[in-house]
Parts: sequence; structure tokens; C-alpha cells
Amino acid sequence: MIRPNIHASLSEILGYLGVVFLFVLFNLYLATRLSTTTVDLILHTEQPQVFQVYWRSGSKTYMEKNSIRINVVPETKEYSFKMLSLANFNHLRIDPVKSKQPITIEKAVVSHLLYTSVQIIPTDTLADLKNIHQMRLVQGNSPGSVFILPRGEDPHFEVAINPMLNLFALGSLILLAIGGTISFFLVLNQTLIKGGRSTAILELAVPANLNHESVDTMLIGLRQCCPKTRLQSKRTGPTKKQFVFRLHRHESQKALKWLHKMRKKYHQLAFRLYFNRSGEI
Repeated sequence: MIRPNIHASLSEILGYLGVVFLFVLFNLYLATRLSTTTVDLILHTEQPQVFQVYWRSGSKTYMEKNSIRINVVPETKEYSFKMLSLANFNHLRIDPVKSKQPITIEKAVVSHLLYTSVQIIPTDTLADLKNIHQMRLVQGNSPGSVFILPRGEDPHFEVAINPMLNLFALGSLILLAIGGTISFFLVLNQTLIKGGRSTAILELAVPANLNHESVDTMLIGLRQCCPKTRLQSKRTGPTKKQFVFRLHRHESQKALKWLHKMRKKYHQLAFRLYFNRSGEI
């Protein structure tokens, strides 16, 4: 019967845990930096116009490449678009582009996988809307909505985004990352072990005083029961002759039975049969 004998040292265990930890951190980095943020808007206008949203981080300036334009039409109220991860910006600027037509914002919500949703509008107060430029903002007819009346060529207002981490989503992602990492390394480890088990090693020692005919008969018998056996090395000492064979793993049980049979005939016969990575048989 095959008895695996795999021992892991403390350093190996710490090494595995370190790899799992680094892999989890890498997944968290990808989730926070590369995943997208969704902005959901409900807008109402009497005339078609263009609505533009900019984003920036810290003290950086707003740039056209960090913005998105939405064609707003009277017959459509709900709009949604994707943008950078919340980890990459903390301010939004909303521009009704080149329009003096009034527009009502009934909803403006920023959401991300790992952060709590940030509700800009509806709002009970207009105090959070900063840097109001060339426009007048008043509370709209619906609760919490904002009515915008542009008054110049570049009307806009700004809002700071300070989301909090969603601990439940973060914990779930960590558990998934840990589970996925452990599963990956378990599969990898089993694959390596299986690859190591594709062959078995037989170390055979016979007494030096055993005649050549008996040794040849023994070796012929081994090759007959295990045709894929290959002799790797041979060494003759003062008291014993040592042979090292490589066997196919499917023939290891046949070899084991043959060796026990030979040991009954030659009591001084010694052998060790083992897989490359899994200990003795």
C-alpha cells in the first residue's frame, strides 16, 4: 500500500502564507485601482443639451481627457456611465456645456464595488456643492433635487467625493482572494506531486557473495514483471552490490510484490522503493 510521507517545514509553511498574503494584496490593488466607478444620473431638461462631468484627484486641474459628455434629451431621464476607480479621484465637476437652458438633477449617485455609494443628489442642502460658477442653484420641485439655471459661457459646480470602504464587500473580496489563491496552489501542488509520481525509484542491494546467475535471474524477473524498468546506476562494494532502477508508477505495486517474493528466497536482500516526492512505499 502506498503511504505518502510529505513533510512541510516551518519555513515552507511561512513561505506559502507569504505568497498567499502577497497574492491577496495584489488582488486588492487590482480591485481598488483598476475596477470602474459607476455614476447614475436622473436629469430633466426641456431642450436637448450636453452635460459634462469632470473628475480629478487632490489639487490637480480638470482636464478634457478626464471627463465624459452625455447628450441629454427631454424624452430620456436616466443616464449611467463608467469612469475611473474611486481610488483615483476625489472631486467631480458638473458642467452644463454651452447651454443656458435650465436643467434639473434629480439624482447623482457614485458607486463602486469596494466603497459605500456616495449620494450627491438628492440632497437636503446645497452647501456641499462648491465653487458654483456662472449658474444659480435652487432646490427643485421634487424632494432633494437641484434646479440649475446657467448664467454664462462656462457654468459649473464642484463636489468633493469622500467615500468610505465597504467593509462587507472588502471582507468578501479578501475571502474570495484567499480561497482562490489557496485553491490555485493546491491544484499546482497536486500537479507537481503527480508529475513527481510519474516514476518510482527502486534502490536494490544484494549480497556481494551472491553468484552472478542468481543476480541475473533476479534482474530478469524484475524486468519481466515491470517492462518499463530502467537501470540508472550500479555500484559494487565489498559486502553488497547496489542497483538503482527507475520504474513507471503504475508498475510499482507489481515491483513491490516481486521484491517481497525475492526477499523470501534471499533473506539478505534489501530494497527501498519510493516516489520522487512522496516517501517510501
